Amino acid sequence: YASVVDNTTEAYIDSSTVSALGDASDVYTIPVWDDEGVESTETLSGLAVIASSTETMYLASASVGFGDTAGVGMNLAPTVVTDVTHAFIQDTDVNGAAAGGDVVVRSHQDTFLFVLLIGFGGSTGARSTAAIGLAAGGIFVTNDTQAWISDTDPDASTGGGRSQIHAGGKLEVSTSTTTELNSTTAGIGRSRNFAGAGSVNFLRLDNTNRAMISEVDAFSGGDLTIAAVDHVDLFTIAGGLTAGKASAGGTFLVMTNENVTEAILVNAATIAAGTTTVRADSNSIIDGNAAAGAVGLKGAFNAVATIYVGRTETRAIIEGDTRQAQVNQDSDYDATGQTVEVN
Repeated sequence: YASVVDNTTEAYIDSSTVSALGDASDVYTIPVWDDEGVESTETLSGLAVIASSTETMYLASASVGFGDTAGVGMNLAPTVVTDVTHAFIQDTDVNGAAAGGDVVVRSHQDTFLFVLLIGFGGSTGARSTAAIGLAAGGIFVTNDTQAWISDTDPDASTGGGRSQIHAGGKLEVSTSTTTELNSTTAGIGRSRNFAGAGSVNFLRLDNTNRAMISEVDAFSGGDLTIAAVDHVDLFTIAGGLTAGKASAGGTFLVMTNENVTEAILVNAATIAAGTTTVRADSNSIIDGNAAAGAVGLKGAFNAVATIYVGRTETRAIIEGDTRQAQVNQDSDYDATGQTVEVN
């Protein structure tokens, strides 16, 4: 069998003017996620744009072939998951000068997959000739998780100039992606003569995780935070076991982990009374296990191959392109608590 999930989740404000004049009496609860994707809540007064997607799947299957002369059990099961999760404010003015509450743009994606595949072939009768068990699984996960505040046409003559974002409290643009994949495949063959077993397990993960403020003028009466956090946990087992007069077993395990995690402030002018933070954090835990066992009275053969390919790009950036990026450059907003952290 094959399992396919294709999901798009968006929360946004586009081409608008918004007043979110929250104060201490206008408080509500919103979700927040730590660096490992654990959810909790916080209170907010102002504007929140939050997109959140969670995929949780438990998949198990077994194929059994048993016969007097021959038995073949074959289990082939690919799993494909694609998620696009975007939260943004675009081409929009939020609040007026020295007005408004918090402004939060937050995108979250969490994928948890547990897959168990077993293929068993058996033939133990008096006329037994061969038995083969094969299990082959593939997990292919693609996540595109982004949050941004931007102006797509900052030219004053055509787009009315750069959007103005005012937060009386904190201003935050953040993304959180957590991916946990657990996969086990096992091929088993048992025969009085020839027994063969094979196990193939393929995991491919491709994550894009980006938080960005671009082409706007942004003001915060508290902290200004741009944060992108990506956490990956891959665990896989591939095994083959055979028993017969002659037997052969093979196991092939491949894992690829490609992640781009970026926190970017580009072509923007920002002012924050507190700390300006641009932070990108990527963490991967990889555990791959492959084994093959063969028992034969006349002969036995085993082969195991394991491949892991990892490519992680993690960037925290303040940069200018169409104009110089400016952070806390207006003397009218000088404050003793102003600091800047890029990490």
